[in-house]
Amino acid sequence: MKKPKQSYVGWYVMTGVIILFALFAPIIFTRPGMIDFTETGQIGDTIAGTMGPFIAIAGVVVTFLAFLMQKKANDLLSSQYEADKIAEKEKDSELFKTRIKLMLSDITMARNDIGSRIAKIEEFKQKLSDNPFRTFRLERAPSDLYRRMSESDREDLLLALLGTSVQNPTLALNKYYSISDYMSSAVDLINNMCDGLTNEIHDKLTIIGESITAIQSMAMSYGWLGHNKKECVQRFVQLLRDNNKTGEGGESDFMSYWKAIDNLRVSLNIEISNPEDEESAPLIDRAISLCERALEQYQRINNAATQMINTLERSKSDLQTIANTCEETQKLITNQE
Repeated sequence: MKKPKQSYVGWYVMTGVIILFALFAPIIFTRPGMIDFTETGQIGDTIAGTMGPFIAIAGVVVTFLAFLMQKKANDLLSSQYEADKIAEKEKDSELFKTRIKLMLSDITMARNDIGSRIAKIEEFKQKLSDNPFRTFRLERAPSDLYRRMSESDREDLLLALLGTSVQNPTLALNKYYSISDYMSSAVDLINNMCDGLTNEIHDKLTIIGESITAIQSMAMSYGWLGHNKKECVQRFVQLLRDNNKTGEGGESDFMSYWKAIDNLRVSLNIEISNPEDEESAPLIDRAISLCERALEQYQRINNAATQMINTLERSKSDLQTIANTCEETQKLITNQE
């Protein structure tokens, strides 16, 4: 509440009257009248003796007023300084509150993002477990949030935590940055691992496809599908035709091909052990090699998929730990138990 302003008009009027009186005192006191100054000595002594007290009084009053005005100015500066300090403190307080709100918002978005990533990883794992011989990718999500968190000014955030009386600001800040530091690298690592596996599967399926195409070409070139057909090759080629372009996204059903190739390899081994003619033996042996080459790629894909499933399970566990860290950090910042 502001104090009422003091009035100094009376002091100014009184000082003015005294000064005016001192200026006109010589005229007043030297005019003929009731008071006789003939015995008072020289006129200068008379004027000095007469004016001196009034001038002295005026000087005292003016000096008093000067000190009074100085005090008023000092009080005004002091009040302004205190007002500026309060305004600056309120400004800092609002700024701190804004930063804390942003921190809590970042943590909430991080928790939601982690939950979404865990769900996407579980979906990727399930697809990989159901059929590892398909090419699909882990859905990527932007990692800009974590980069922005990690690039935030640590000193400003620490001041905000101190300014809002967080009980353990250093621990809260360390946990906040542990979220962004881990997720910034984890997001890229998980995406790159899944992309790497997808590319590996694609490359190996290409080799399998080349082996299948070579077997079909041999069957057509050497009459295995004609009147002199081999039953095992005929069944294999027919299965390929039945399952071609039937998978998700128009992909060939390599899951069915795996068993078909293995059955063909077994049948061709029986054929080569009891050949109908010596000339077909090298061709059958070549077809067996192509089957074995394809089966080797299948096994490598299967092993890589199994390893990736285990790796993603560990990644899910690590992400859940970071989600728990988000919850702990929120409690630290809001001073909750």
